[in-house]
Amino acid sequence: MKNIKKYAIIAIFLAILISPNVSSADTIADLQAQISALLAQIQNLQQQLAQLQGQPATWCHDFNTNLTIGSSGSEVEALRTALEKEGFKIGSGNFDESMASLVSGFQQKYKDEVLAPWNLQYGTGFAGSTTRAKLNKLYGCGITPPSICKIAMITCAPGYRSVCPTGLDAQGCPLPCGCVLITTNQPPVISGISGPTTLNVGQTGTWTITASDPEQGTLTYSVFWGDEIVGYSATNPFKPQEYTQTATFTHVYSKAGVYTPTFTVTDNGGLSAKTSISVNVGAIITTSSITVLSPNGGEVWIKGTMQTIKWRDNTPPPLCPVGAFCMPAAPKYYDITLVQYYPPCTGEVCSMIYPYPYTIAKNIQGSSYNWSVGKYLQEVYATGGIAPDGSYTIQICQTGSTICDSSDSYFSIAAATASQSSQLSQMASALESAKNLLYQLLDLIKGL
Repeated sequence: MKNIKKYAIIAIFLAILISPNVSSADTIADLQAQISALLAQIQNLQQQLAQLQGQPATWCHDFNTNLTIGSSGSEVEALRTALEKEGFKIGSGNFDESMASLVSGFQQKYKDEVLAPWNLQYGTGFAGSTTRAKLNKLYGCGITPPSICKIAMITCAPGYRSVCPTGLDAQGCPLPCGCVLITTNQPPVISGISGPTTLNVGQTGTWTITASDPEQGTLTYSVFWGDEIVGYSATNPFKPQEYTQTATFTHVYSKAGVYTPTFTVTDNGGLSAKTSISVNVGAIITTSSITVLSPNGGEVWIKGTMQTIKWRDNTPPPLCPVGAFCMPAAPKYYDITLVQYYPPCTGEVCSMIYPYPYTIAKNIQGSSYNWSVGKYLQEVYATGGIAPDGSYTIQICQTGSTICDSSDSYFSIAAATASQSSQLSQMASALESAKNLLYQLLDLIKGL
């Protein structure tokens, strides 16, 4: 009899989730059918809600068109997006010499796949077949087989410069370059850049720039490292250290972060060209460190949804001699901070920015924290509330120490779109209705 009553209670409990009208179900079989339908519905709602809350934004593009100086349109915009994802920063506009320099940096970064097939040592700035093949491998939406072209290298005599037409031949390959007489001063040509992509704090990095002047004149090199204490402007310029007739630079970064050192080459006529390459400077490597697992770069989290911040503490436990009595290790506590991300300045005018961090939580145990995205605690400089939309990194520190780690790259906090808000509201309303029915059922069970 007790078992029969138990099964009846369970059946009634789940049946009410389907409909408040329990009397409409005549048999246990009816109730079981309604139970199955409800469980399937709730599971589907939870899956949809999870997708809406945590689905990261993705971007892809198939590069099927060769691009060079003077190109414009959607293909150039797609190229700019891909270069930015590789750490190269440039403003909007058509394919100009600045973008060609960044393309050269991209080609240098993947020289084994892009330059080696042409027996080239330095990037050309022309986004041709092997460059597009690498772009498609990284960001393509489908499979785009690269076309195979042969490029004839030419050397121009002093007083002449090389000119490469922007058109393509019948096979889709670039038209051959030629030499023309120099009649006016031309800007320097940066043909290559190499340097580290990762460094530790305090580690010396070496960068090499290869450039030439069409008129065989004297070149002057300068660099803006991105960690200068004071910004500079065009009207009252901060004078960086100059390097004449040499293209080797060394620098030490004293703070972790992603930097984009910008190199400027100027000829004796005052014309210049720029190029840059990004370097990720991490904290000093130690045997005891924290590693942020999520978010770690690239995620898009919708404001107000629940997301899980995760980390791993690799600090080894204290050693205990064999046979000795040792007290258990003290529990570890962590502070979680939201830091707004600003890309390094690479322009002529740089303003000082002091991003105040938002404290998410303090004295947290464990290796994860469920966060209502955007919410932060009250601090001296902040009254508590919701952080604005934007790009951020997460920093995890052991409470009361300098043992910390931050996201490898930035993630985004964004407000839900109208469609997402509507769907989230519908999902939340459906789940809230199910919860209310559960409460009704609990009251019913109490009365049995």
